[in-house]
Amino acid sequence: MKKLITIFVLVSSIVCLAGPKEDFMKAVSEAAKKNPKCSEVKPTPGRQGTVMKWKTCSSDSVTIDGCILSCSSASSEIGG
Repeated sequence: MKKLITIFVLVSSIVCLAGPKEDFMKAVSEAAKKNPKCSEVKPTPGRQGTVMKWKTCSSDSVTIDGCILSCSSASSEIGG
């Protein structure tokens, strides 16, 4: 039973981490339809990475490597 619970926790934690990257790649592919330059944008991890810049943008869009991506939830809405 302990092994089953451990496996469940590990699998669910991996699935939770995959979300922002997948959302970022979807936004990049949608932007690439308008601008072919956007297809070159790759997801990079970390606090200074492209996924974090897109996830925490403070306006309606963010420019990453010359590609303009629309933000799903702008952090400028926090506190106001």
